[in-house]
Amino acid sequence: MSLAIAIAGVSGRTGREVAAACRAAAHIECAGAIVSPSNPLLVHTDAASGPPLTSDPNALPDFDVLVDFSIAALLPRLLDACERRERALVVGTTGHDAPQLERLRLGAQRIPIVLAPNTSVGVNVMLRLAREAAGALPPEYDARILDVHHRFKRDAPSGTALALRDAVGAGDSEREPASISSVRIGGRPGDHSLLFGSDDETLTLAHSTHSRAAFAAGALRAAAWVAGREPGLYTMQHVLFGAPLD
Repeated sequence: MSLAIAIAGVSGRTGREVAAACRAAAHIECAGAIVSPSNPLLVHTDAASGPPLTSDPNALPDFDVLVDFSIAALLPRLLDACERRERALVVGTTGHDAPQLERLRLGAQRIPIVLAPNTSVGVNVMLRLAREAAGALPPEYDARILDVHHRFKRDAPSGTALALRDAVGAGDSEREPASISSVRIGGRPGDHSLLFGSDDETLTLAHSTHSRAAFAAGALRAAAWVAGREPGLYTMQHVLFGAPLD
């Protein structure tokens, strides 16, 4: 049975990878895509060379899951479109403010949503390991996070760095919150390191993203998992392990 995906932010770096992954998948089709009103791709009308494009989420053809790699400000409109059709949403965008996050929580009462600051499978395994390490190590071990991304990334710390900090806190609430150092340089998709250090030793958990195809693969895995689920706010931990970190 085929899964119909719509993509918000299809002209962006990760959105293009999601579209490519859809084309390569045997049972997934890209039903439509969203770009900004000023994007010159909107003149594209040849359905044979790509999915239908629109700047209006409500004008999308029918879909099963909307995958979002656009901008945080677009989230309310994406939620409106998904709620109106009772369709699932995978949010890979980061940098949402408090009102947007509250709108997301309200939306999850009506539709199933996967909120994933990082859709990479490897990063989400790292989050699980971070919680386990924090629970096993004494609280006097310092925890530090290094967050390295490309120069164009808008938010710092990254959503992944914040998720790592939360994972450490979930593993041991007595430990001082992990401090985060963010670096924005070059074109790196994303590198994250978590260090636990005592006077006698250092434990390092590290993950490097070599290609945004890793984000696309995880996003499609999340889309396949969330399609048809009951309303609720899920994470990649639900997708991979069946349960949240906390």
